[in-house]
Amino acid sequence: MKYFVIIASILLTYSPTQSQGNARANTPSFTNQASQSGLNGLNRAMRTLSIMNAQYKYRAISETYNEVDGSPYCFEDFILATLVNADGSQILNVPIKIDQYVEEIIARDDKKEELVLDTRFYKEIFFEKENENYSFKKVNPKHPDKFYQVIYESDKIVLFKNQEINLRKGENNGIVQTNSIFKKQIKYYIVKDHKLIKVNVRKKSLFSHFPIEEATAIRNFKEKKNDILSEEKDNLKLFALIMKEKKDARKINRP
Repeated sequence: MKYFVIIASILLTYSPTQSQGNARANTPSFTNQASQSGLNGLNRAMRTLSIMNAQYKYRAISETYNEVDGSPYCFEDFILATLVNADGSQILNVPIKIDQYVEEIIARDDKKEELVLDTRFYKEIFFEKENENYSFKKVNPKHPDKFYQVIYESDKIVLFKNQEINLRKGENNGIVQTNSIFKKQIKYYIVKDHKLIKVNVRKKSLFSHFPIEEATAIRNFKEKKNDILSEEKDNLKLFALIMKEKKDARKINRP
């Protein structure tokens, strides 16, 4: 009961949209920190921002997570990521966490202070974890300030993953008490011609949304990888391989 009173009082004074709006009104741009280390390039700005209301409100909410089963984070631990500014410059080695319950990007400085990042100033967050490449971008036209994991991207189409975290409150009927729990719901969408289409990544019908030349190229690529891509459920692995080859090709062709 104590937990519900605490979280209710917090939620009455906090909403992700409102906190971001308040933070953005006072947040300095980090675009002049191009290609610097996250810990060195952001520390001064982080210490300034850490006194803002958004940080205190987030800290109050995150402290209640200990009372909830499951996790609201994309990954449990902080990950060293690269932030791509709106002008294309980069901030390297920034420890971040992605809280998908309150839809915030949390960074941490060398003093372990946590900062709610103002997503307005960034267009991409990317990192590598366990030999997998991850790219988060603002690709949903209905939620232009929210970051989503990009599964496949070309000039004509974007396939992205939306992992929603909802809080299911526990119950106490006097006999049995259950804890509150974070529940994950994963959906996939395609953005094509500025339209949002919900898709099933395990079905062949997925490729009907792709331009013909791209769908053909993807099928040809898949045939070459048949030894490791034998089932429809391997489509996510297929896209991961394609995006990795694209990334490697950019490295080779970079002047």
